[in-house]
Amino acid sequence: MRRVIHYSWDEAKRTATLAERLLDFRDAWRVYEAPFKVTLKSDRNNEARYLDLAEIEGRLFALVYTEEKRTVRIISFRKARHPKETRIYEQEKNNL
Repeated sequence: MRRVIHYSWDEAKRTATLAERLLDFRDAWRVYEAPFKVTLKSDRNNEARYLDLAEIEGRLFALVYTEEKRTVRIISFRKARHPKETRIYEQEKNNL
């Protein structure tokens, strides 16, 4: 049985990200549910955060989020821009 996942976010932050990056939090599920992704733990302010890296339509994206039960709270969604992110993703992909 497939686990039902709910997504939440701050609407003002979604709107700002859409205006600034032309990326909609509503599409972030594509990274979270990607068939192949790399997940890194990224704690901040005593909060367990995760960074997922996944390719969507040939581009590498980064998704920062927290999880609570069946809800994924999106914090950030962007194109991967740090060379370290690309390097980590490529290393993991090549280890398959």
